[in-house]
Amino acid sequence: MKSISILLSAAFLTVLSTHVVSQTREAILDMPPGEYSVKNFSDEQLLTLEKKSDDFSGLAKIASVDSLHPNGVLSADKWPEGAWGRGYQTWPNVQFYPLNTYGYYWSCHPLIRDVACFTKGHLYLYLDDTTRTTSERLTKAGIDYLLDEQIKTGKQKGLYTWWLKRQGLENLTMEPPVNKTQPYETCYALVTLCDFYRSGINHRRPDVYEAIDLSTQALLAINWQRDTLVANSNSQALGIWSLAAAYKVNPSKQLYNRIEKLTKYILKSQHVDTSSENGLWLTGGTENIDGYAIYHDTKIYYHLMILRGLIESFSIIPDSEKRYKTHVADAIKRGLNHIIQYRIDRANTGNFKLKYAAGTIDNKSTPDWFSHDLVDMDKVIEPLVKIASYSENSMYFSPAEHENLVKLAIQIGQGLNPEEAWYICSIGYYIHYMHTPREK
Repeated sequence: MKSISILLSAAFLTVLSTHVVSQTREAILDMPPGEYSVKNFSDEQLLTLEKKSDDFSGLAKIASVDSLHPNGVLSADKWPEGAWGRGYQTWPNVQFYPLNTYGYYWSCHPLIRDVACFTKGHLYLYLDDTTRTTSERLTKAGIDYLLDEQIKTGKQKGLYTWWLKRQGLENLTMEPPVNKTQPYETCYALVTLCDFYRSGINHRRPDVYEAIDLSTQALLAINWQRDTLVANSNSQALGIWSLAAAYKVNPSKQLYNRIEKLTKYILKSQHVDTSSENGLWLTGGTENIDGYAIYHDTKIYYHLMILRGLIESFSIIPDSEKRYKTHVADAIKRGLNHIIQYRIDRANTGNFKLKYAAGTIDNKSTPDWFSHDLVDMDKVIEPLVKIASYSENSMYFSPAEHENLVKLAIQIGQGLNPEEAWYICSIGYYIHYMHTPREK
C-alpha cells in the first residue's frame, strides 16, 4: 500500500466548482479549529496488525476452569482458523471465573460478532492491497466459520447462536439450550457475508449467497417494533444496518419496504428539541451508572449504532425520494451534531475519546467519562467514516458539512492503534473509506 498523507486543505477536500447547497433543514456544526490529517498506517504496522490477529485466531479451547485456574486450563484442541478469541473469556476487562453482575457465568466460545468484525477487517485490508495473503487467508477462513455456524434447518434457520454463558461455575457446557439464537449475532454475520459477497472474491460464492438469503429471511420474520429481543433503538438499528447490506446484494421491494418502515420508526423516536438532548434516542430503558441515571440508548456506542443504521438506510434511498431522504439526512445530522457539540473534547482536538454519557434523566451533568473501548470501536469508526464518504458530492450535504464530517472521523480515528488486534475491523474500515476514492 502506498503511504498516504492527506491534509484537508489538499485534494482530499477539493472544493466543488459549482456551488452545492444541502437540501436539508439541519446543518452539520463546525468542528473545532485545527489541523486535521488522515491517519496513515505503514506496511510494517499493518503486517504487525495482521500477525496479531492471526495469533488471536484458532486459539486453544478451555478444558476446565476452577478456583486455582480462574482463567481456565487450555486444551490440546483448538478452535478453527477463522474463529477469533474465546468469546467473553478473552474480552478485555472481563473476569471469567466468578459469577458476573448479570447472574450467570461467561462463556469461552468464540462470539459471532467478533468473528464478523475480524473477518471484515481482513477483508478491507485485502481489498486495499491484494498482495496481503494473510488477510486473504483469514478472510476466507472467517467466512468458512460463519457459514459453518449458521443454523441451516428448523425454526431457527438462518440465525446464529449468541454464545453468552456457560452452564455453571465450573461447568463449561455452552451448547443450546444453555445458549440461544439472537438477532444481534445474526445481523453482524449477515453484514460480513454481504460485504464479502459484494467484494467479488471467488470463494464459496453460491454458499455465501444462500447463507445471505437464509439470514435475510430470518431477520425479515422478526417483528422489529415489538419483539423483546430487539426492544431498544440500537437493536432496531441493527436490523436496518443488516437488511440494507442484504439489499445491496439482492435488491427487492420487500426488503426496501421493511427497511423504510423500520427507518421511519427510528426517526419518530429521535428526541427533537433545542436542549442538549436534541438528536438523542431516550429509549432502551434506564440504568444507573455510578449513581447517575441515564437512558440506555444515550450511551455513545449505542447512539452511534443507531446512526450507523440510519446512515446505511440513507445510502440505499434514491435521490429521487427527496422528502424521505431529507428526513433521514436531518436525523443523521441531529445525531452527529450532538456528538460534535457534546461528546467530543472540543478543547483538545488531539483527544480521540468520546464522552460515554451525556446528561441524566433528571438533567444533571455527568462526569466527562471519556471512553475508547477496544471491543466497541467498530461501532464508532464505521458510521463516522461511512458518512464522511457518503456525504461527498451529495445533494443532502454541503461541501462544508462534508469537510466537518471528515474532520470528525479524523479526530476519533487518531486512536486506532495497529499494535492491538481488536482494532483490525476499525482500521480496515478507516483505510477503505478514508484512503480510497469515495464509495457511492
